[in-house]
Amino acid sequence: IKSIHENNYILAKFPRQSGKSITVAAYLTWYAIFNKNKNAIILAHQKAMSVEQLSRIKAIIQELPIWMQQPVIRWNESSIGFSNGTRISASATQTKSVRGFTVNFLYLDEFAFVEPHIANAFISSVFPTISSMTTAKVVITSTPNGMNHFHEMWTKALSKVTSGIPLDDKDFRTLEIAWNAVPGRTDEWKKKEIEKIG
Repeated sequence: IKSIHENNYILAKFPRQSGKSITVAAYLTWYAIFNKNKNAIILAHQKAMSVEQLSRIKAIIQELPIWMQQPVIRWNESSIGFSNGTRISASATQTKSVRGFTVNFLYLDEFAFVEPHIANAFISSVFPTISSMTTAKVVITSTPNGMNHFHEMWTKALSKVTSGIPLDDKDFRTLEIAWNAVPGRTDEWKKKEIEKIG
């Protein structure tokens, strides 16, 4: 959460079931409650996945003490609106998913699984608009999925960091969790998983 809070652009690579979704959900909940008039968008390669992420946020909101909750003015399957003017919407990543919207916080979940032609068109149409906003945040998380757009973004971001090039607010910061950082994932677990799935 600290990395998301302190940086505008985060590119994160995580193994499955490592807590990335709930971590971003917790941060987005905080963001919506304590910021006025902001638009947060959750996109995934399937709308059902982004709606599931929104349902995590709803569950967190319902568990908050009543004095911390922000009054809700819209609560449906794919969006939440708060009385402070902030809203969170969920949709599928498409080439024109957020065209025409003011986006203050963009969360792209499992971005490596978005079809390359959609991802490339999305990046070229949306990122220039977002990068013109000084306070916009972009968080992209994914498990690896071959040598595609996500891999290219990851490699570029990592090469800047490792080469010592000073990063500005619009550069992606990389965050990676190793497969064995998840409790219970030992070398024995790894061996059994390789036997099962190759």
